[in-house]
Amino acid sequence: MYFSDRPKAKKENFYDRDEELNKLVNSLKEGAALTVIKGLRRLGKSSLMFIGLSSARLPYLLIDCRQLEEVAYSSRRVLIEVLEESINNFIREHRGLWSTLKEYLKKVNGIKINEFSVTFNWGGENPLSTVGLFDTLNKFAVNRKIKVVIAIDEAQQLKKITNFNISKLLAHIYDYKGNLQLLLTGSQVGLLDDLLGIDDPSSPLYGRARSEITLNRLSTEQSIEFLKKGFKQCRMKVDSETIEYAVKKLDGIIGWLSNFGWQCYLERKISRQLIDKLLKEASKLGFKEFENFTLKRPAADRYNIIMKRAAKEPARWAQLKVHLESETGAKIYDANLTNLLNELLKAGFLEIEDGFYKIADPVLAYAIYPQKLE
Repeated sequence: MYFSDRPKAKKENFYDRDEELNKLVNSLKEGAALTVIKGLRRLGKSSLMFIGLSSARLPYLLIDCRQLEEVAYSSRRVLIEVLEESINNFIREHRGLWSTLKEYLKKVNGIKINEFSVTFNWGGENPLSTVGLFDTLNKFAVNRKIKVVIAIDEAQQLKKITNFNISKLLAHIYDYKGNLQLLLTGSQVGLLDDLLGIDDPSSPLYGRARSEITLNRLSTEQSIEFLKKGFKQCRMKVDSETIEYAVKKLDGIIGWLSNFGWQCYLERKISRQLIDKLLKEASKLGFKEFENFTLKRPAADRYNIIMKRAAKEPARWAQLKVHLESETGAKIYDANLTNLLNELLKAGFLEIEDGFYKIADPVLAYAIYPQKLE
């Protein structure tokens, strides 16, 4: 069924992404060292990742970096804890590999082997060697004559780890660990590009070849078709006016469209009121994500002013400058405004369309500047 409130796990439940899915599966099967999935929040990146991994039939180690979203900075200890959780999930998913894997892990500094799990030391006299961990995983994969995918969801969050060069670690895996494949997803596209060093010759990852897949929002026609087919799967009748209202308010963001359909399915009714309810409830989550971005940033107030103006209506660069100076009562230098806008663009909160800056996610726009619902 197309409608759900969680990432999809089966291809038949995944709408209109055959081209992207085929590209991902081919990249994984062909042994690409680095594959990257980009796109705004709630466009289906996690679903594409899970279905692609399942279709490629490769064992994978999932590193979920979403848990780092609500902090401004993280320590190496947090990274070690995330890696420990990832390894233990891998062990539970692949019990048949455990007897061999544990013999390799025993040789890594900072790892305690339990019956069916591991414990990593993050500090003290014998801390975990992260390089040693991935070196050992590669040796294990070579021994078993398999490829193991290191899947990192919302990888740009790893940039928050202080005093640790995550790009250098990823470059080490890329260059020397032939039986490990990197698969990265990111919704803050500009920040993900920074992690990959796309425009930075000094970055350890600069110049590395990669297979890149970009997910875009659905067109108006695709959004309408998605809802019609989804409600047909649910055996529910829906009128055109309600579908058009949902598409207008949720603007091709398939995650929100799917969530709307799911709520209708649970309540066994379809109404505009459920769309309005979704906007109001989901806007709290959307605004929380923006707050996480501004956390401990000196320019937090200016980010808020810019976003509120863009949420009211799309605005050109010059209009934003006039508004920001009016609201702050201070002169704003061109370079400073450009830097602020670039950071919001990198984080995926703003986008540019025909020279106008606008909020990328309609739910976030509603959260920042609530408008009367029709």
